[in-house]
Amino acid sequence: MRRILVIISCMLSTFMAMAQEYNLRWISSPCVDSTAQIWFRNQYVHHKKIKKAYVCIATTGYADLYINRRNASRNYLAPYRQPYSDYPVSTTYDITRFSRPDTTTIAVWYSPSYPHINNRQLSLIYYGTYQDGSSFSFASDESWLCRPSCSQFNSKGSETIDGRIDKNEWKANQINDLALWQGCKKQPISSSEYPHSTDNLNNTIESIIPYRYFDIEKDTITYDFGLGFIGFARVTLRGARKGERIFIGDMEYICSGQLDEQACLRFTTMPVRKLTIYGDNKFRADHIVNVEGISIISH
Repeated sequence: MRRILVIISCMLSTFMAMAQEYNLRWISSPCVDSTAQIWFRNQYVHHKKIKKAYVCIATTGYADLYINRRNASRNYLAPYRQPYSDYPVSTTYDITRFSRPDTTTIAVWYSPSYPHINNRQLSLIYYGTYQDGSSFSFASDESWLCRPSCSQFNSKGSETIDGRIDKNEWKANQINDLALWQGCKKQPISSSEYPHSTDNLNNTIESIIPYRYFDIEKDTITYDFGLGFIGFARVTLRGARKGERIFIGDMEYICSGQLDEQACLRFTTMPVRKLTIYGDNKFRADHIVNVEGISIISH
């Protein structure tokens, strides 16, 4: 009998979450920008042990999900959507394996799908069941915090990434830069537009492609990968100075000054066959340790 009640409770919890999913609680940064990528976060305290936990995200752009600092997103450019579209798309993640018995920190790295303003950035439902069979459900609201991320779109249609901004602390359980965060703005509830579900469509890494050869002219390096692909380049740097600006194709990367660091696109792709890298007056060709091509496939 208890097992039957647990099953019924799980079904009811799922049904409630699905119902809420189509009554979207949209939140956004208070100052919506056409190019900025945003970090969102919130914490939920549980006084019972979690049995199953899920997060359903609807967004008009792209969103990477982190639970207790760990990446719960399975794919690149998630959720899958057609290029230059901003209709709501939803995807659901089973986050049970990331859950903790006390506090769950949910963090989302959001990017618009292309440079434009859309006040509906993120809608999220966090739901599940406890070990005793009772259920829980939380929706995104003004209690969420947000701040601009380390990355934004640039005028060339690529990204400018500031490596000096810590890319790890923002999704941790404790943060030291709380003064930089602000409360999210609640947007009008949308009940007339259902989100598209793309759980069966993905952008994934197809292969890692080494360059075939490179040419150096002064401090400009051109890498030739032979065959072209759609994706991005991942560049490993060593000994670059803090604040040093490096241009990798159309991407601009501002160095953190750490001994080793990597620069790569986050929410965009580009056609790659030859890749030119150069920098400001601090840049030297020997700052580049390795360059890899990352081929992305949609399926």
